[in-house]
Amino acid sequence: MSLRILVAEDHARLADFCVEFLLTLGHRVIGPVPSMQKARDLISHETIDAAYLDVRLNDGLVFPLATELRTRNIPFFFCTGYGEDAEMPPDFDQVPRLSKPYTEDDLASLLNSLFAAR
Repeated sequence: MSLRILVAEDHARLADFCVEFLLTLGHRVIGPVPSMQKARDLISHETIDAAYLDVRLNDGLVFPLATELRTRNIPFFFCTGYGEDAEMPPDFDQVPRLSKPYTEDDLASLLNSLFAAR
């Protein structure tokens, strides 16, 4: 299954790694973008199947964008350097998380589990 995946990541190297890998999996990448504002611009004009959200972007914590994606029924997951034990707002406790640094296998596995549940 080929997905259109929004990548919201402000670390350029990690964004490049993620984009390259998603492309090798046959997905279409929307972005990458380093801010919530740029991500919002994209989701208002593009069809998005899923989103990769770095927890902290250039313009702040990503939770308002996550709320917007949830309202639009677009599945997403968080990518964070804060680790698995990092505290998340209660509304997002159950959202899948990918801990930095991650491997290609970690990313592929998380995407598979995100859509297996649907």
